[in-house]
Amino acid sequence: MTDIALGIYTAGLVLVVGLRTFMQIAAASNAGRKRAPREHHRPGPAAGAVVALLALALAGALAALWLVSHGSITPWDLPPDVGAVGVGLEVVGFIAIYAAQESMGAAWRFGINPDERVDLVTKGLFSRVRHPVYSALVVIHVGVLLAVPHVISLLALVAVVAAAQLLVRVIEEPHLVRQARGHAAYAADTGRFVPGIGRVAAARR
Repeated sequence: MTDIALGIYTAGLVLVVGLRTFMQIAAASNAGRKRAPREHHRPGPAAGAVVALLALALAGALAALWLVSHGSITPWDLPPDVGAVGVGLEVVGFIAIYAAQESMGAAWRFGINPDERVDLVTKGLFSRVRHPVYSALVVIHVGVLLAVPHVISLLALVAVVAAAQLLVRVIEEPHLVRQARGHAAYAADTGRFVPGIGRVAAARR
């Protein structure tokens, strides 16, 4: 089961994340976004922390899967069915990321241009939660933890959760409040990561 979990995680990163990025660059020459002025390309401390946390999460998950697969570390003793559930969550998570990417289409972005107006995407998974990609990343790493229960995979999950919270609360949502028409009403009606949870009370008022 560990080998299956490793294969799914690796293939998911390559096909859903890497291939999508390549296709976006090939189609738009700039990964689907307009370039900001040079001064806006300097990442702030929050952006740097997000990148570091995501790198830690991906490296930790891959390390845990590879090390358990090769017998280099011993996972915690859990029932075998738990590992199967973990593999299923990985699959569900990568499918959800792909579905969210398809819903966004040309609106898919890597990074933020502070001066760019943003068109809200509210269809598909975005009709249920405001940030389905990050929700899916958490689901994937919960799956990894169940597939290879170890302190390394637990730390990878913690890093993903921390990155998602920091990215959304400090970087993305303040930007959307400033630049996206209709965001207040959308945030009032739609949960942040989980349907119905994290709606913005101020927007409702």
